[in-house]
Amino acid sequence: MDAVKSLSSKPVQKTVEALYAKVAKFTQVPDQQDDITILGFELS
Repeated sequence: MDAVKSLSSKPVQKTVEALYAKVAKFTQVPDQQDDITILGFELS
């Protein structure tokens, strides 16, 4: 949740990319072969 909060001011695409990068770093698997789903919503 801290990562999501810290990225909340960024555009949706940048947030999704940053979250994916954080997951890859955490799992130490840069080329993830398993399913990962990240949903991003932008309120306007």
